[in-house]
Amino acid sequence: MSMPERSVPNNFIGEGGFPREITPPVLSEIKEIRMSVEEDEHIDAILTWAADRETSLHLDPPPIDPANILNPDALGEARMNLRQYYADPNIIPFLAFDHKDKPVAVVSMRPNNDKYIKSQLKNRIPVLERLIVDPNRRREGVGADLAASAISHMFKTYRGYTDEKGNPKGAAEIYAWAMQKGEYWKNIEFFQGLGFETIPSWRHFARINGYENDYVDNALFFTLKPTWFNRALAEKPRNVIIPVNQHESIADNAALGNEYIS
Repeated sequence: MSMPERSVPNNFIGEGGFPREITPPVLSEIKEIRMSVEEDEHIDAILTWAADRETSLHLDPPPIDPANILNPDALGEARMNLRQYYADPNIIPFLAFDHKDKPVAVVSMRPNNDKYIKSQLKNRIPVLERLIVDPNRRREGVGADLAASAISHMFKTYRGYTDEKGNPKGAAEIYAWAMQKGEYWKNIEFFQGLGFETIPSWRHFARINGYENDYVDNALFFTLKPTWFNRALAEKPRNVIIPVNQHESIADNAALGNEYIS
């Protein structure tokens, strides 16, 4: 799935939906978000970010072991695997660029077929996965802004689901996973800042959903509903860049207000 590359003009990305001119500069300075990862240079940039030891710690599985980043064979295999991952028709990637047209972060949405969602729940529950930020751009809001844009797209713009009457619908809920390693409380704070609520543990989730023999060690599980996401942004408004649907105008989509979530 891909969409035209569209830039979001500065006067449409102010905090809380206000014009940019009367607000402080955004921290993340994301220029645009493209819903594709097609260039080899993008793949190599993502591998470089993932090979950072702090980043790798939070990914399960990481695209490449940091110890293998200089191994040509391991790097070639990781590049091929990552290219196949982003070419998967069931993966919607979101790649963020700064004002120098340099990629700074990537995140994916898996709309269907996550093996840990029971069959009766697969309809309208995508999974947010593989959020990877350039280590040089950490703590600037890049990851949160990109994740919020991907989430908003799945709740509002994406119409790949249907209701019981066959009408096209967006996501009804979103799941996310994070590893309980290192300073894992930062993962909890990150997802809670977007409105996610935590399930007590993966083991608890596995037990109540019949996955006792198929659990992930040290995994944290999060779930998000549109109203929770909307409330989180209202309480802590961010300068969120919204991917622009090719059939809608930039002005209608660039600033996220309460009316944006259905």
